Amino acid sequence: MLEYIWKAAWSLHDAGDPAAEDWVAVKALAVLTGNSAQVAAGITAEAEAAGLTASQRHGADTCVHYLTSKHQFSPLRPGPSGRLAHPQPGVIEGACRHLPVN
Repeated sequence: MLEYIWKAAWSLHDAGDPAAEDWVAVKALAVLTGNSAQVAAGITAEAEAAGLTASQRHGADTCVHYLTSKHQFSPLRPGPSGRLAHPQPGVIEGACRHLPVN
């Protein structure tokens, strides 16, 4: 999942921009707390607001596609009650199981 968020970051930030790291951290934590659909919508909105060409927004679009297509497999997505499902490593979270989260 982080690989895809970094692709989106480099679509929306200049190469080497230190703000990209914070942007990625915020998006990754949001995904890990069950908000992948909102993250995808936010990335789409940022890409549209930036007025990027199709080739410039390719990384952002790839990330959005990944997040929206894998959302159903995330055990951290909110259930019908609004509470998070029982967390177990899944498609998205499996790659992030070693991230320190404060």
